[in-house]
Amino acid sequence: MADYQITYDYRDNRELRAMYVDYARSVFSGADFAEWSRLGFWTDRYDPHSIVIDNQIVANVSAARIDLIVEGEVFSGIQLGAVGTREAYRGRGLSRVLMEHVVAKYRDDVDTMFLFANDGVTDFYPRFGFQSYQESLLESTVQLSGPAPAARRIDITQEADRALVRRLTSERIDITHRFGARNYGYVTAWHLLNPFAEKAWYVADDDALVILSEDDRQINVWEVITTRAIDLMTLLPKAARGRGSRVVRYHFPPDQYSFSYDRLVRPVDSTLFVLGRFPIRNEPFKFPVTAET
Repeated sequence: MADYQITYDYRDNRELRAMYVDYARSVFSGADFAEWSRLGFWTDRYDPHSIVIDNQIVANVSAARIDLIVEGEVFSGIQLGAVGTREAYRGRGLSRVLMEHVVAKYRDDVDTMFLFANDGVTDFYPRFGFQSYQESLLESTVQLSGPAPAARRIDITQEADRALVRRLTSERIDITHRFGARNYGYVTAWHLLNPFAEKAWYVADDDALVILSEDDRQINVWEVITTRAIDLMTLLPKAARGRGSRVVRYHFPPDQYSFSYDRLVRPVDSTLFVLGRFPIRNEPFKFPVTAET
């Protein structure tokens, strides 16, 4: 097999940054890093490791430094993401080369390495020592009532909303201590520019940012960002538009924001893989969605 040069630590290289943006758009539908980079959210905590052939990134594994919380203990972590290969270069073992390099580089540098993978590649990561775990979502049926919500949708391409998000993510309380994280505002910003670009609502009375999506039957509460503990059943009607009976699906457990739930739901779109320290107990847990890379 040919020896491939692995390129990394290129956040300040305009040409390679542009290659990375093009790679992500080509390999992952809807993934755009251009605005995230332009607005200054690409920090030195995010480091892609890429193979470049003919002036384009053809394969990649990105490493994001994350401060982890597992069952109340704080660990140093590396989250792997944007793992992939352009279609024309698949079958050459490029992802294996990159994974071997990244695992060797960080394994003794942090307590825990982890990633999320779709079902099509779940047999790949155990080859490098990763173990799989199953997360849980929580659901309850609630009655929402009251006046129309006063929350406003935020847009972090606007300077004022960008400053608001920076403040809230830097001062926020933890959303979970079962398997959570801290200091991941730079990752949250990517989500607010991509899948949650029109799903983030600011409730001024509570100084709270609620990320949710809803239809006429169900509300997905993806993330809650506040600087103090808030009752979710009081906060939710201030952000959600729907009224009446709704199934509420929480994408975090109730250990920090207390709420009741009727049933567990297993995520079907990804599996958690962990290498290193992970003293998780047998309780429902879910890593914060806006901390996933």
